[in-house]
Amino acid sequence: MDIFKQRLSEYKKLNGEPLSTKSQELYFNNIRMIVEKHGLDWKIESLKKYLTNFEVPTKLSYINSVINYMTVMSYSDSQMKPYKNYKSELEKLKEEAPVINPKKEKHLAEWSEILEWRDKISTHNDSKKKLTYSELMTEVLLHLYTSFPRRNEIADLTYYHSIHSEIQNIPDINKLIYNSSENEYKLVFVDYKTNGTYGTQEYKISPFKNPKLFQLLYEFTKMNKYRENLFYQPRDQNEPLSRLNLSKLLQRSSKKWIQKSVSTDRIRKAYAGQNKEAIAKLEETAGMLSHSVGVNIKHYNVQ
Repeated sequence: MDIFKQRLSEYKKLNGEPLSTKSQELYFNNIRMIVEKHGLDWKIESLKKYLTNFEVPTKLSYINSVINYMTVMSYSDSQMKPYKNYKSELEKLKEEAPVINPKKEKHLAEWSEILEWRDKISTHNDSKKKLTYSELMTEVLLHLYTSFPRRNEIADLTYYHSIHSEIQNIPDINKLIYNSSENEYKLVFVDYKTNGTYGTQEYKISPFKNPKLFQLLYEFTKMNKYRENLFYQPRDQNEPLSRLNLSKLLQRSSKKWIQKSVSTDRIRKAYAGQNKEAIAKLEETAGMLSHSVGVNIKHYNVQ
């Protein structure tokens, strides 16, 4: 083991860089664990048998460490081939059936539960004569996310009220524009994770196509006194809502209404993988999520 540890520290990757300290520690500790628990019989069938009861990601971690050991200890390609083949099998299994942490699994809300959460809040709000800022904002956010499942850049939206001729002069930022001449809102996203690939994305919200969301935006911007930022912190309405606090707000609300902590990422995945209309319009849905169709199929199909 001392020789392996020494060679790990001396090993250089193809780009000439040494392995990180964290990688060295992971490889060394995994190999030490295999030796202590399984011994020195590293024939591929024997290792497979030893790893049987582990989850796929853990198997991959161990087999990667074995391949690393063979590499730094100068094993031949033919000697390493069975282990690399096994690694490929595991990678395919991981891709086809990703393992979910049991602690998180109970919080994986279905699309129907997300709609239930949204509708419970709407029903509650409809029964009240006067809403708090937090109550109306949460309802607006859920109707936005279930119509346009963006990432947390929704928190950055600024608000503009313009006639058609003024729209071209509005700054190039994430915004909601009310066009009074057309009586419609337009969501415009410029700053988001994959904007370098997909550029500016725009979505119209009209009283005919999106009546509930249109009415909520009308009421909320009025409550908000048509200020520059669309969303502010519920407890300090002079402070714009941050992306982090947007996530916390939705997670608190989902725990209250459906007893599950739901993230914006979960809403996106449920929308793409369980919403029948979104699945039927795969290319349009991928575009709305700012992903290619391939990425949408691979990472967002959670039926």
